[in-house]
Amino acid sequence: MFQVIKRITGGIPGLLLLLFFNSCAKENIPTDEPVKESASQLYFVQSGLSGNVTFRLYTTTPNPDTTFHIFTVFLGGQNPASKDIPIQFEVLDQAAVDRYNQQYFTSYALLPPSSYQLQRSVMIRAGNTSTGTQPLTIDVSQLAERKNYLLPVKFTTTDPSLPIDTVRQVAYFLFNTSPEPAGAVIGTIPQLMDSRTTLFDFYDDLMLVDTVGDLWVYPLGNRETLGEPYKVAGGFANMLEIFHDNVSNSLVYIPAATGYLVNAPTTAPPAAGVKAPTVVFPAALFSYRKWFSGINGVIYSMVGNDQMWAYTISNYTTLNGQGMVGGGGWSAYKHQCFISEPADYDAVLATYDTDVLYAYLMNKGGLSWYTGVKGAGPFTIGDGFLKYDKLFTVRRRDLICFERKDGRIARYKDIDINNFYHAID
Repeated sequence: MFQVIKRITGGIPGLLLLLFFNSCAKENIPTDEPVKESASQLYFVQSGLSGNVTFRLYTTTPNPDTTFHIFTVFLGGQNPASKDIPIQFEVLDQAAVDRYNQQYFTSYALLPPSSYQLQRSVMIRAGNTSTGTQPLTIDVSQLAERKNYLLPVKFTTTDPSLPIDTVRQVAYFLFNTSPEPAGAVIGTIPQLMDSRTTLFDFYDDLMLVDTVGDLWVYPLGNRETLGEPYKVAGGFANMLEIFHDNVSNSLVYIPAATGYLVNAPTTAPPAAGVKAPTVVFPAALFSYRKWFSGINGVIYSMVGNDQMWAYTISNYTTLNGQGMVGGGGWSAYKHQCFISEPADYDAVLATYDTDVLYAYLMNKGGLSWYTGVKGAGPFTIGDGFLKYDKLFTVRRRDLICFERKDGRIARYKDIDINNFYHAID
């Protein structure tokens, strides 16, 4: 069975959070006008989902049947129904899909009638205000892969005493088919079983700090597995924090001996190297932890009472505070890392002690939480990730995770917060 329902605007797996949007235009095609109460009228709650929510259908799951609970008709106003109200659902034809595509410049196909089952007749029972959420079951084996489908649904009633809000009588449900996203093991580095070692991104590759403080590059790029490592530098033992910033192309680290923040320019593979370092903040930063890099030269750390702060380093020499971007409570998260999205937001990924992977959306540039319609989140995008001892991203797109117990490294390519990921076994 398909395991996840994913709202394009964020959501929780297995649960669709239905929002109340308005839908008013010719022939019931939705627009962005604000919701108006349908007082004492029957209306389709989901009439405004079009363009806001896409349901993701995975075509590679063992059980092809996927059930969504997404149909709800409400009786507006303050009072419940005084009698049973019959409600009928009708799927509109290709002409409705054509009108939708014409208005929104899209190319959805009509969901094939043989691929779904829905309740055609339901009731709003006396004393209630809605039909409750009704099921729609889709057989994904009858759908093409990587295709967009539309199901236009209209409701009616045979009770002439109850008016229908004709502006909110039709709902347009959007579906997208794709293979279920999955990670893959790209290699094993036995040295990672020792807690004195660490691993992080280095340009398109990975860099290991071994037990004696030597730096090793493991080629990755577009490979399916790690290449043969080679040593590029030494002298990096006993670091409280160390990572590579792929914007300034420099190592950023905090030696345990001083607690100072140090920056060292690097050269890219295949001639990888580390240049002379500069202390960019000559004061102890022992209470600053869980550092990671973002985008446009922004780096982050957890400070004091679990706040997340952003910084930039100018000219490889000076640390500039950019302000707090996250309030208290960040110590509850085991790891954080940054991904760059193709949309108008980026995201911080974080694992929590409930074994899920969260995404927090940020405005482009990474200095404030996302202020768009969907909000900052958090959005649940995966499970099973608590087993990993570190998470980071390569080029802010591929998620890399490793386990200390065996040094095994997994990659989740081109991570998409609108998908849902199960950590691989």
